[in-house]
Amino acid sequence: MNRTLLCLTILLASASCATAPLGPEGPPLPFHIAVLPTETLVLLPEARRARAEEGGAALDSGETPETGAPRTNGVATKGTVIEAGTTRAVTATNAAPEFAGFGLTLTPTSVAERIAQVLDHAYFTRATVLAYPDGVDAAEFATWSREEQSAHWVAAALDVHADLVLRGVVHYSPLTETSINSSFWGSLSILLLGIGPATWVIDDRDYALDVSFDASIYDLSTALEPGALLEDSSLRLARSHHRLGKTSMDLLDRAEGDAGTFLLSFVIPAGFLAKESDQTERALSTKVSEGLAHTFGREMQARADELIAADHLFDFRPEDVIVRRGPEGFELSGDFVLDLGSVEALGGFSLRAGDVHLSEASFGRGLAEEGEGRHFRSLRYPLSLSLPAATEADTVQIEVWDGSRDQNRRTFTFPISEPPTRR
Repeated sequence: MNRTLLCLTILLASASCATAPLGPEGPPLPFHIAVLPTETLVLLPEARRARAEEGGAALDSGETPETGAPRTNGVATKGTVIEAGTTRAVTATNAAPEFAGFGLTLTPTSVAERIAQVLDHAYFTRATVLAYPDGVDAAEFATWSREEQSAHWVAAALDVHADLVLRGVVHYSPLTETSINSSFWGSLSILLLGIGPATWVIDDRDYALDVSFDASIYDLSTALEPGALLEDSSLRLARSHHRLGKTSMDLLDRAEGDAGTFLLSFVIPAGFLAKESDQTERALSTKVSEGLAHTFGREMQARADELIAADHLFDFRPEDVIVRRGPEGFELSGDFVLDLGSVEALGGFSLRAGDVHLSEASFGRGLAEEGEGRHFRSLRYPLSLSLPAATEADTVQIEVWDGSRDQNRRTFTFPISEPPTRR
């Protein structure tokens, strides 16, 4: 019996290591990010060949490259250009590919919702999906002018107190192929030990894909400037491109709710079951969206300094800011650092918890930090504040502005951590 348990432990561990899920590698970034409905463009065979010839290059939302596959209402069809630089570049389409048989289907709202679910409280402090205007669907919204579209998204992001806005475009082929992978053999060994249910959580089937995700992040404060549009590349905070060539799924994903399939798994290897069912299609769409979100989130965490400093757009940044819940309210501590140059001082800040405005104040004198030679390179502004417990919110948003005539502003959202428990 002990040998059986040891063998089972080793087999489960090896199978789990082979399919370990992605996850955040550090604390969430100090932003509330608003996620727009993700534009989904279907690549038919002509487009896939063109992408292969072009090396799978990313499509820039400000360009209109020919891919060999046209787009009708956001869906690529034969003989046209994908209009990535049109007014529809900030919208999405609910059109799905006309495809018989098993395949991948991604829709704007479902992709955006899954991305937000993965990013929320893990890679970013908060993530919220934005919606089209009441009574307006994606097709009608696509007929709005660029200015009207941008104004709607900016207003919607402000309503939820977001700091950043994420625009995403997914290009994908509905065609997919499936096969067993190396984890299948570990699953088979476990089945032979007579423990069928233990194989349900092993990702024993691979699904070959052709999916790419282009993501652009904008700081909401820059979109508030007169004449600014949310899609202006000069206002973009960061951009990333990801390709997904395959994903793996276990039986729980593929056959959720199908009791008959799970009963069969006691005598038939799980990898041979529910390979291309309707539930498998739904699970595949979820898995793809989550995989793209995890890859994007991990890259953004790796580029945390770039996002937080944003020195091509702003002159100040937070450092080591922490918000803790205390017995009588919140305790905020940390620094804001201003890089000297075009601005000589920070002006002030305001604090909000949920929908409740907490306080507003001016910064004092900054502490000079020397640079090369005799020149000061920056000013450091320490903060140590006690805030009233006016809400049950789990985040605090701080808006900071500099001391220039324009009072350039930026917001950050920090999680409220609970005090350490005493043993």
